[in-house]
Amino acid sequence: MFDDADRLGGAELDSLGCLARSLSRAVLPVALLFSGGPQLGHRFARAGHYSGCIWLSALGRLDDGEAREALVVPAADGGLEFEEEALELLCHAAGGCPLELQRLGFAAWSATGGAGVVTLAVARRALDLLMAATEARAS
Repeated sequence: MFDDADRLGGAELDSLGCLARSLSRAVLPVALLFSGGPQLGHRFARAGHYSGCIWLSALGRLDDGEAREALVVPAADGGLEFEEEALELLCHAAGGCPLELQRLGFAAWSATGGAGVVTLAVARRALDLLMAATEARAS
């Protein structure tokens, strides 16, 4: 499983393609699962090592209740709680996109050090970190 595969570079995609071909020539079953944004399919189409072996599945938007659950449940399993204002901010920022919820949830978890409470300040810091990373990749 490769999260954020839309952020991989060309050489990284080529390496994964070579690995998959090598394993399949060894008659081993190979399944690679990638998650990423809408541009992921285009990135793989341009990488020559995945010829016709890609099946894209789009996830739909989550409603407010589903978005909250997507953040709260895994966080609670790890001993992390959300203040209401922080939860509202992160859900609003993700706009119901499952991938953005995952990215924001991880950023919030990282900003707390992995335990405790996601406060509004922590949620804002997580948003800032995610935005800075996105801007760095864009430049």
